[in-house]
Amino acid sequence: MKVFNKQVSPSKILLCASLIINVALVGIFYKYESRSHLLIRKLENWGIVQKKDNFYGRPDYWSVQGWNSTIKKLDIQCDVMFFGHSQIEMSDFRKYFPGVNIVTSGYPGDNVEGMRMRVEQIRALKPSKVFLMCGVNSLGMSDNDFEAKYDLLVKDIKNASPRSELYIFNILPECNGKLGKASQNIKIVKRNDFIKKYAQCNNISLIDLYSLYADKDGTLFKDVTTDGVHLTPQGYDRWAKAIEPLMRFEHR
Repeated sequence: MKVFNKQVSPSKILLCASLIINVALVGIFYKYESRSHLLIRKLENWGIVQKKDNFYGRPDYWSVQGWNSTIKKLDIQCDVMFFGHSQIEMSDFRKYFPGVNIVTSGYPGDNVEGMRMRVEQIRALKPSKVFLMCGVNSLGMSDNDFEAKYDLLVKDIKNASPRSELYIFNILPECNGKLGKASQNIKIVKRNDFIKKYAQCNNISLIDLYSLYADKDGTLFKDVTTDGVHLTPQGYDRWAKAIEPLMRFEHR
């Protein structure tokens, strides 16, 4: 039987030692992080720190906090605030209503959880009217999860600015395109049924955009979109016409 007595090089010893140390550090860090999150939860339950749900775990948490702080320090007044995701961000209702002070707070890709992080913007501006659009980026949530968090979002808005009149948009239909899928409309219709019932039960005015933009097959009109989800600039014409009666204000 042959016995191999090959000497291990110092570089390999250092490599093995480095791997062992790194694995140990990862374990320590993971254990520390787990305990820190448990500590935060305990402090929240004891009322020592303010509850933030899972907000601090979002990668955009500090960016949104900076955005909130900037708006708070602007000390501006507005008649209307449009609050939502990319379909709000891409709008410019100022061109339709030049005499109205409008703030557009749209965050592309935002969902019902992310919007709760931005409610402080509504608290800072205290608009006469808030138009809320939420839902298309939350279609992946379970119905129960979405409904519970949607309710929390609306309550947050009402608590932040109780004198603001709140109006809710339902979810626009989609059509097949670069981003849109007509098959999503089955779920969108179901979510819109919830939003309609929720608005009725809570005495909130609902603006039915789905019916305004759906063709005979229940899909988004292709002449108002470039990707199956988002509207062209001209695509907002019918939206503006629908809200025109609500955009009349006495001069401040």
